[in-house]
Amino acid sequence: MEAEHYHSKHEAKEAKWTVIPYMGRTLSGLALMPYSKDVAGASISYKMELPSEVTEVTVHIVVKSTLAFKNPKGHRYEVGFDGGESQTVNFNHNLNEDPKNVYSVFYPTVARRVVESKVNLKLPSNGEALRTLTLKPLDPGIVFEKLVVDFGGYRPSYLFMDESPNQR
Repeated sequence: MEAEHYHSKHEAKEAKWTVIPYMGRTLSGLALMPYSKDVAGASISYKMELPSEVTEVTVHIVVKSTLAFKNPKGHRYEVGFDGGESQTVNFNHNLNEDPKNVYSVFYPTVARRVVESKVNLKLPSNGEALRTLTLKPLDPGIVFEKLVVDFGGYRPSYLFMDESPNQR
């Protein structure tokens, strides 16, 4: 799913979700702006139908390769399905010019221009086919580009596969 194809959003007190056209490998980026303001209370949600027999998925979250400008320990976001446990992802904790990271992490990531994080999530057993995946930024400056919910058919590719048909 392209990040801008969310189902619903909640904005922070001082920051609003903003689509950044042509950012990323496919359609756009989605970020809270201004990028330096507090993000408390912000989230974006995606609704999808998944087969009832699916109990666990791997979610690939693609974000812009942002340096940890606000917190040197890295920028974080939370991801989870409604009714299930969320996981916290720190996607750029080692994206710095530390000599041990500069050639193995920093340069390759900056050249790729994206960071892909994979999170395994169990689906809550609520008998529903319609699921809601929610992303909550915990730090400012995160630009979401794409999400892939893999329950068995994902094939790695430069563009992270084609988007499934969507409607709001």
